[in-house]
Amino acid sequence: MTKRKVGATRIPCGLAVAAVLGLGALAGIAHAAGPVTPELTPRLHELLQKEMQGISQAMEKILHGLVEGDHEAVAANAERIHASFILKQELTPEDKKDLQAAVPGELVRMDRAFHQKAKRLAHVAKEKKADLELYYFGRMVEDCQGCHGRFVGDRFPGFGEKRFEGDHDH
Repeated sequence: MTKRKVGATRIPCGLAVAAVLGLGALAGIAHAAGPVTPELTPRLHELLQKEMQGISQAMEKILHGLVEGDHEAVAANAERIHASFILKQELTPEDKKDLQAAVPGELVRMDRAFHQKAKRLAHVAKEKKADLELYYFGRMVEDCQGCHGRFVGDRFPGFGEKRFEGDHDH
């Protein structure tokens, strides 16, 4: 497990990631809507995988930036996520048609909202507003969990059951 030095304390990075991911409230996740992946063309599947890998890497770097107070790293990686929005990539007209046929409108709306939160995160990071950086990062994690639970529950079986309905008392 990789360790990063924060002040005088060494924190296992995997532990930090798990802790932040555990912050996602999963509120409102219903039973999975059914896997989307089998409906995708090979090209769209490849584009989405590339986008998800890039987002995963950027989310990890954002986490490190948050715990290290590195606002520039948070902003740069949030901007990377915002720019990776699949609908802004160079999709051919055929790709767009295939995407519309394969992906429910709800997934597209969720993806768009996620990327808008990344844009907001970049903005508040540039203003060095650490509390809002953490807020938007947490909302982005919740969005990841919500989308994975609804649309790729076959790959993430931990989200396949109904969880955390209603108000929470923590």
